Amino acid sequence: MGRRGAAVVISLDILHDGVKNLRAVVSDLMDSEPTTVDHSGPETLPADVERRLRRYTWVADVEVRMREEGHVFFGEAFVVPADNEDLAAKIERAVAEVLASDWRLHDLVIMPVTSLAEPSEQRSKPGLASRGR
Repeated sequence: MGRRGAAVVISLDILHDGVKNLRAVVSDLMDSEPTTVDHSGPETLPADVERRLRRYTWVADVEVRMREEGHVFFGEAFVVPADNEDLAAKIERAVAEVLASDWRLHDLVIMPVTSLAEPSEQRSKPGLASRGR
């Protein structure tokens, strides 16, 4: 193989790496469901956080969404409170307890809401962003 052949092989290898890295970057930018480390299935941490929040007596309903960045997760929980008494303190305690439950969970925001409307219902209301499920 001459210089031209070597240049073609090197060019193809560089192109392959570029396409692979571009796919990874685009995947990171898209809202996708977190997966296990080996990408064999969905990550169970969002469901675990939702189950943990449902155990609180002051929580009537909850919806959790999460993003992963490397090995750490960031999440939001939309909570319909069954009891509004001392709600801020209850949310602060819940955040601290949930964050302590798994080292991978870096940040969690708990947002009290009046209901968990379906995404299509939310889009029809002006000024509300879709939360997705």
